[in-house]
Amino acid sequence: MNVAVAFGAGVLSFLSPCVLPLVPAFLVDMAGEAALAGTARVRTLAHGIAFVLGFSLVFTLLWVALALVGALAGEMAYWLQRVGGLFLVVLGMQMLGLIRIPVLARELDLRLEGRATGLS
Repeated sequence: MNVAVAFGAGVLSFLSPCVLPLVPAFLVDMAGEAALAGTARVRTLAHGIAFVLGFSLVFTLLWVALALVGALAGEMAYWLQRVGGLFLVVLGMQMLGLIRIPVLARELDLRLEGRATGLS
């Protein structure tokens, strides 16, 4: 039963207002890049379907994992919720600049050499 609920939650999170609007924008961008590069429509469609399926799978597996952790935690679930809430408060304070956590304040400057290939 928990796995079925988690699966449904994963599908719903993919359909949420925060995620679903990103899908058409990404697909249009990908199709535009493919058209400019002269890539076949079938290949572009395959990449689009792979993106949607992969995105759905990740969210669904995330919710299934959370349901399993919740089921296995038992009595510890209460304390895990409290620790998770405290963790979110600390991360919020880091984002607001109220505290500074050096590991989270690191910057990475990644420079790629060569030409971008787009869909490969």
